[in-house]
Amino acid sequence: MGVIVIALAVDPLSLIPAVAIVLIAAIAKGTSAFGFGLVSVPLLLLVWEPRLLVAIVLPLVLSLDTLIIAQGHSFVSPRRILPMIAAGVVGAPVGTYVLVKAPPALLEIAIALVIVGFSLALLRGYTVTIRHESVAGSMAGFLSGLMATSSAVSGPPMTLLLLNQRWERDLFRTSISSCLVPINIIGLLSLGMSGVVTGNTLLVDLILFPFALLGYVVALRLLHYLHGERFRRMAALLVMAAGVMAIISRVADLL
Repeated sequence: MGVIVIALAVDPLSLIPAVAIVLIAAIAKGTSAFGFGLVSVPLLLLVWEPRLLVAIVLPLVLSLDTLIIAQGHSFVSPRRILPMIAAGVVGAPVGTYVLVKAPPALLEIAIALVIVGFSLALLRGYTVTIRHESVAGSMAGFLSGLMATSSAVSGPPMTLLLLNQRWERDLFRTSISSCLVPINIIGLLSLGMSGVVTGNTLLVDLILFPFALLGYVVALRLLHYLHGERFRRMAALLVMAAGVMAIISRVADLL
């Protein structure tokens, strides 16, 4: 009788801190519809290497985005988000190439600097008048797709656009998730064909998913206290923190 050997893609002991990190990241994701990578990536890099990290984080993000859409599907405005989705689908394979073939540090530092600057402007009350939202949405979607597969942090570009346009909270959350689902599906397919996502990495996701689900349930309770300007300030602060941490981590890679 044969013996089935189940091999994890990570050291089993590394799952202990990973559980706590995923729980906290899921709370951030559930409240704002982004932020999972922002919270989890810098901490998980302490225990996992970047390619493995992206392979594990993206399926968790995809599952949480699916839950957000199921909860708030009535708020979706397809006409407004289709340009972001189409451009993001194009950007995801580009991000995979960056992850596998090229050092992404300089590109991500440049993007992060723009993100930090724009976040500071939003926090101070400045906005940019955008006459062609679909064009701006395409640019934000492409950058989000590229960042999804190169760094597992995909939300900031689209988040900044929607904050600038002052989209209402529920429309904001559902739209971000609706954009990220097809981007992350294409990203996962691309990473799978590149050998980054494997059965062993998906097994790790299966172990971590219950804790991501618990974090999402906690986030739904917190949403009762986040409305209007309070929600926008929280989202802008999360994006700015993402940019700062990306700059710090990538500068450290270059030194």
